[in-house]
Amino acid sequence: MKRKSSIITAISVSMIIIALLLAIFLENVVGNKIFEIISVITAVIGAVALFYQFKKDKDLNKASFVMEYSKSFFNEYDLGGLFSRLDDDYDNPKSTYKFNVEKERESFIKYVMWIESLSAIILDGVIDIASIDKALGYRFFLLVNNKEVQKQDIIPFIDLYEGTCILYDMWYKYRKAHNIPIPNEKNSLHLVEGFDDILKNNRK
Repeated sequence: MKRKSSIITAISVSMIIIALLLAIFLENVVGNKIFEIISVITAVIGAVALFYQFKKDKDLNKASFVMEYSKSFFNEYDLGGLFSRLDDDYDNPKSTYKFNVEKERESFIKYVMWIESLSAIILDGVIDIASIDKALGYRFFLLVNNKEVQKQDIIPFIDLYEGTCILYDMWYKYRKAHNIPIPNEKNSLHLVEGFDDILKNNRK
């Protein structure tokens, strides 16, 4: 991008110099008109260059956010252990692991807090699902589509999961639209009692 910016700058400067020379050596009317045209073209090139620079900065900021938020899952929230157990259970149909909210209470609450804060960030428009899906999507669906998690905590306290439910609906539709597999889709959060009521209340 830096090289492209230098090329664009060189072209813009060259065009301005050409325009000035033409304005000097050609008749006033013709020279001024050419100068005006080249000035407009130069301004457009400059605007395009600025747009791509801003876009690059925005993309870098998004990438930085996703990386830091992903790290917080393991470092700040310390969820590596619970994630591994849920992942083993999902990958291994013969697994004897059965999620227990009370036994996993401390890690479970942290996991829910991580998801709820992620929900707030996305629903406030700070970042979009497309930017975080690859890095964070699996962790999101792995928990909320877990049958035991739904039965033991989400269904009894569905009103406390408003942000998660709204985000789930958005994320589910995003993955469906882009043909991306959804972990434990057979246990989709859409199917739990009270989910539709949350969405209806949000639309009012």
